Amino acid sequence: MQVRLVILTGFLSAFITGISAQVAPVKGLHDNTPRIFALKNATIIPEPGKKIENATVIIRNGVIEAAGKKIKVPAEAFEIDLSGKTVYAGFIESYWKREDKKPAAFDLNKEKKKDKPRPATDHWNKKVHPEANILDTFHPKEKELESLRAMGFTTAQVVPAKGIFRGRSALIHLGDWQSEAVIKENGPAQFMAFEHGSWGDPGYPGSLMGAISLMRQTFYDAQWYANAWQYYNRNSDKTEPPETDRALETLAEYMNTNAPFCFETGHELAALRVDKIAEEFDFNYSLKGSGYEYRRLNELKNLNTTIIVPMNYPKKPDVDSWEDALDYNLEQLRHWDQAPDNAARMVKAGIDIALTSNDLKDRKQFRKNLLRSVERGLSKHDALAALTTAPARQLGLDNMGMIAKGFVANLVITDGDYFDKKSKISEVWIQGKQYIVKDEPVHDVSGNWDIALTGGLTIDATLELTQKDKKVSGKLVVDSTEIKLKAVENEAHRLAFSFPGKELNVEGSIRLSGIFQDKSISGNGIAPDGSEIQWTASWVSAVKEKEDEKQETKKESASELTPVYPEGAYGFSQLP
Repeated sequence: MQVRLVILTGFLSAFITGISAQVAPVKGLHDNTPRIFALKNATIIPEPGKKIENATVIIRNGVIEAAGKKIKVPAEAFEIDLSGKTVYAGFIESYWKREDKKPAAFDLNKEKKKDKPRPATDHWNKKVHPEANILDTFHPKEKELESLRAMGFTTAQVVPAKGIFRGRSALIHLGDWQSEAVIKENGPAQFMAFEHGSWGDPGYPGSLMGAISLMRQTFYDAQWYANAWQYYNRNSDKTEPPETDRALETLAEYMNTNAPFCFETGHELAALRVDKIAEEFDFNYSLKGSGYEYRRLNELKNLNTTIIVPMNYPKKPDVDSWEDALDYNLEQLRHWDQAPDNAARMVKAGIDIALTSNDLKDRKQFRKNLLRSVERGLSKHDALAALTTAPARQLGLDNMGMIAKGFVANLVITDGDYFDKKSKISEVWIQGKQYIVKDEPVHDVSGNWDIALTGGLTIDATLELTQKDKKVSGKLVVDSTEIKLKAVENEAHRLAFSFPGKELNVEGSIRLSGIFQDKSISGNGIAPDGSEIQWTASWVSAVKEKEDEKQETKKESASELTPVYPEGAYGFSQLP
């Protein structure tokens, strides 16, 4: 009997191990083949500050089975050689807010038509809906998931976008969008913001003061609501039940279970307002920062919480002319100079941070901005921690953020050091599945070309092109006359540019475009008089680099400025 029991136990254990978390019917034949991979000969960064060269990572059914040197590779594993590659734990996007398109100008008549009846148990104010579940309206496009994976993100916290009490966030994997990608649907936090109306939204509250008042009143109402229902449940035979309100019920549950809140702040002082409210109602919280945190480091450190830091730095001010310079005030110029140092200053002050790409119009700018911060003083270890271990700790992801046995096989693979500008992300792994990162092909057109134009303009010349990344510049050399090219575009297999005809005794600009084929280009163009031009170019030789171009680009250094109070022309170096 004892032997049978052992055999039966082993059978059940093997059976349960082989079962996936599938709940929907299987389409076609059921495939329960174990997914076992061995990523060999890689440099792995198991966690910030640690490095193992010539290492192996074993993945079995979406989980890391082993990682390190001298790892025995299972006979059934599919081996992948990652020589020259570096493997990091998958990055975690701490704040993915998907907003609707910008609404049209306010129209009272249209607004009345849109004001549909709401459920009877909803809160009376439409900006209060803590019971909302973000996944009920979350339908990500594949391009959105691809763009996040291209930056190395494998996991994300999806957050609601509108309201004061906005609702519950959710945790998801960024692979194929299906039920298996959902890590946690309700939570990990209730999201809030100091949102208020304006002329385009006449509803209450219409000011910051009103938003704070509504926020505090709603917390008090939630406490009263919980007490009222407790009293009724004890005395249901003596009194009528309170009104049902889903918002207050959800909020009371969060407060009673000490569940965390997360506040979006649009200003560094908003964080201090949050702390006063949290102290009044005794709840835990984290913050979504504004990028201006460097102005109040001491106060923010005392909050003892995690701050999600955006990487949306202002563009370089256009002050080429005195008229353009008048468009910028001193506060804007000071922020432009200090913003890239925000994360580094926060870390130095002892503030726990996580990073987000959310506030960027173009997410591709995230890594560029991060590398700028690293160049200006943010350590690689701290930057990596803010993408892996810090958000994992904040979001309660105990099996993510590191490369270790038992952790989810979410990985980022690069062709070098992630913090080297020249390196690229080649692939990510999510739940043990490989996703190749598609890189836009760049056709290098650098070199000296013999070019011939016929038709509306006949010339034989030399075309000198220089390309750095995707940016192309150049000149047309006719005999000894040099003509600078304008509006040069190099996209896919097409090259287009224009040049002024003044040096050729032609009034106006000549515009040309052509298609690459091996080392030749051919196409058409338009002369200033509207006549058609045919042109061809053939590659002759590489462009010789100038001595000053061979030198490395000067590295950025941290700002020498320090905050003043208030920011601007007449601020004090210390708080009064």
